[in-house]
Amino acid sequence: MAGYDFLKRKINGMSMTVQGAESDKTPTLGAGTTPTAWTDTQTPWCQISYFGRLNYNYKERYLLEANLRIDGSSRFKYDKWGHFWSVGAAWRIKGESFMDNATWVDELKLRVNYGVAGNQLSASYPYTNLWTIGETNGQIGITQASTGNRNLSWERNYQIDLGIDFRLWNRFYGTVDYYNRRTHDLIWDRPTPSSTGLASRLENVGILANRGFEIDLGVDILKHKDLYWNFAVNASFARNRLIDYPSELGNPALGGDYISGRFLRGKGKSYYNLYLFKFAGVDPETGQETFWKDVVDGEGKVTGREKTFNINEATQYEIGDALPDVTGGFRTSFRWKNFDFMLAAAYQIGGRQWDGNSANVYSPGRAGFTASQDLVGNTWTPEHTNAKFPKLMFNGTWNFVGSNCDYLYRDASYFSLKTINVGYTLPKRWTSKICIESLRVFFAADNLYFTSAHTGFDPRTAYAGQNAFGFPQAKTFTFGITMNL
Repeated sequence: MAGYDFLKRKINGMSMTVQGAESDKTPTLGAGTTPTAWTDTQTPWCQISYFGRLNYNYKERYLLEANLRIDGSSRFKYDKWGHFWSVGAAWRIKGESFMDNATWVDELKLRVNYGVAGNQLSASYPYTNLWTIGETNGQIGITQASTGNRNLSWERNYQIDLGIDFRLWNRFYGTVDYYNRRTHDLIWDRPTPSSTGLASRLENVGILANRGFEIDLGVDILKHKDLYWNFAVNASFARNRLIDYPSELGNPALGGDYISGRFLRGKGKSYYNLYLFKFAGVDPETGQETFWKDVVDGEGKVTGREKTFNINEATQYEIGDALPDVTGGFRTSFRWKNFDFMLAAAYQIGGRQWDGNSANVYSPGRAGFTASQDLVGNTWTPEHTNAKFPKLMFNGTWNFVGSNCDYLYRDASYFSLKTINVGYTLPKRWTSKICIESLRVFFAADNLYFTSAHTGFDPRTAYAGQNAFGFPQAKTFTFGITMNL
């Protein structure tokens, strides 16, 4: 199989802001008297791809596959072509003659695949310098916005996959897969000297490794003409490590690691290694929030820790990987004569996420904002000095609920009952009389049950350690008919 693909896209955008409108009843630009800002953008992009695939099958026992893909992107004007490929093989052991007497083995196959895939960035002009035109005090000026890099090219993902498929005793079945992927030539903002006037420029530098297992197991518990019951479970275990990154990012005080937002990143560490301040509780005398701070001796060695009221004096600590230990689900289906039932659920174990929904309602005194019920009776007062939360202050602020502090980083484990479906298929002797092949009446319910570490906290809406202000997934109930003519 061979093919060719051509994709061209151009986005034009224009915006303008005016002031001086006499009324907001006329929402048009012409109602204003003074233009204050305007932008005009063009974002073109073009990609050409050539691809091919070759398959070979020998007696349904030995299977080979080779793929080749050549992509050219306008985003890499001076090094636009990426050559990507993969080769795979499978050995269907069940088809071998030495398996003839193993009647309990219905299917057994080993798989291996290795290849290279590519990623590109979304910016349209990373290869050239970009400038902005602006006005200050009536004077028009040009400012450099970014530095281009003619050597910029594709990121490359090198991945190996190993797998096994099996079915035993015509009842137990499953798939087990292992993958190991290394992304080379990561497109990264590399810091540049301050003399350039710009903070960084894009370069192909850095290596990120991802590996894990994916398991899907099932069993046909009951298998009869009018009675069938099946159960299956799946699980995914994933880990990543940062192998290399621009040396300019490293901080000698952190052993060459560097801070990026709420993460401490370094060679051999998870890309989502949380690095946060630690809440030390409420001071019983003043009602103020406190944080842990390391105590160091004259040689810079940590000898203990103490509490501080000032978060800027507090110490940040590594508190673990934001990514979950395992994610997965299970499903079961049951059929008795013309009745059928299906249930599906999902789960996650481990990981940490900041609960932004709770942070939004843990307000120490913002007028007009909703406050969490958790605060009722649990804030510090002179009569309640062992309270869970600090004292309330009009227009005050709390630092311990922020995404840079550990307090609202909750266990990201959850369980969700995703779907229940019950149906009845009318007998064919009935439907055939009205020229209908089949007719099934069903009832379905989605998102019936969900539980996590805290009310209102839904780890499903995020994956990188921060869960902010998301709407809950709605419960839905559906009655319907499925008809085949």
